[in-house]
Amino acid sequence: MIDENLVDSLLSNYVYQKKELLERAGAKGALNVERLSHLMRPRMEKMSVVVQDWDVRSDIIMAAVFDWARYNKHPDGPMPNMLFSIKYLTKALSNYLQVPYEVVTEKRCKALFLERMDFEYQRFKKELDGAGVTDLSSATSYPVEVRYLLSFNRLEFENCFFMAYELLGRMKADKRVTMWLEHRGLNYEGIAKHFNKTKQKYGNT
Repeated sequence: MIDENLVDSLLSNYVYQKKELLERAGAKGALNVERLSHLMRPRMEKMSVVVQDWDVRSDIIMAAVFDWARYNKHPDGPMPNMLFSIKYLTKALSNYLQVPYEVVTEKRCKALFLERMDFEYQRFKKELDGAGVTDLSSATSYPVEVRYLLSFNRLEFENCFFMAYELLGRMKADKRVTMWLEHRGLNYEGIAKHFNKTKQKYGNT
């Protein structure tokens, strides 16, 4: 049975990734979203049947297949008829989340990825705490998502403000970061809201 909500989510994320691909390539013509949606919806319906029982989000699976297309030097994005290939989707997720192929087939890729990210966060936190770093906004050798979350948990909201613009860009570009931060209780909308609310207080970036 087709889950229409899942189809809608897959389709919107496909359109988003296609727009991003064209913008990165410098395409000047406007994307005909209505026509693209009409053409791709039947393929999204087939794709939904494959992934509906997988432990994976629509934005992650779509980012994965576009990333896999780049990896395989397919400049137009994933071939439409591969979007409902179990083998293709499994390879794409394995590569994007950097988890073994078998973990994807066992439907544990999201859990394993988040577990690994949590481990890395704790490792970086221990290093930063041990070094006595107080201004996390300047510790640029560490991932911005780690520094932001640590500042947030320390209630150092001024540091959060100064990292927010960079973090929002990273979340927009990398759905893995977005997924991990949401797992830790922070989402794009909340971070953007805090950034805009405090901009007047701390000044423009």
